[in-house]
Amino acid sequence: MPINQGSLYERALADPKAVFARPQAVLEDRRLTDGQKRKILRQWEQDARLIQVAEEEAMTAPGDGRVERERPMLQDVRSALRQLTGPAEEHPGTPTKAGASTD
Repeated sequence: MPINQGSLYERALADPKAVFARPQAVLEDRRLTDGQKRKILRQWEQDARLIQVAEEEAMTAPGDGRVERERPMLQDVRSALRQLTGPAEEHPGTPTKAGASTD
């Protein structure tokens, strides 16, 4: 059964890490539809990529440590997306530096 759009789903979409401890927990949540899970995981992936881009462009404080924490998380998010959608849908379109599709 899909959950109310104004509750857990919206909070998770705005900040996945604030709602779920790990990407696998998104997959395990039975209150979410597959479409909701996909959107949450894609947002989580985008957030992690943006932190990496910020680090590459020296936009984070030295020794911040966020990038080191985000690398394994990005791998976990991508793995969860593959479990949900399959490898063919993991990255539709041509990715930009931040990972967003241009299509």
